[in-house]
Amino acid sequence: MPWKEINLMDERYTFALEAIQPRVNMNELCRAYGISKPTG
Repeated sequence: MPWKEINLMDERYTFALEAIQPRVNMNELCRAYGISKPTG
């Protein structure tokens, strides 16, 4: 099975879209993306 190819800017854009949703849990979102909360 090949590795999933990701584009860093696409990942950042997706993260930002998810982060502005109402009732989002930033702790869980940052954990899902593998980044720290201050970075998120």
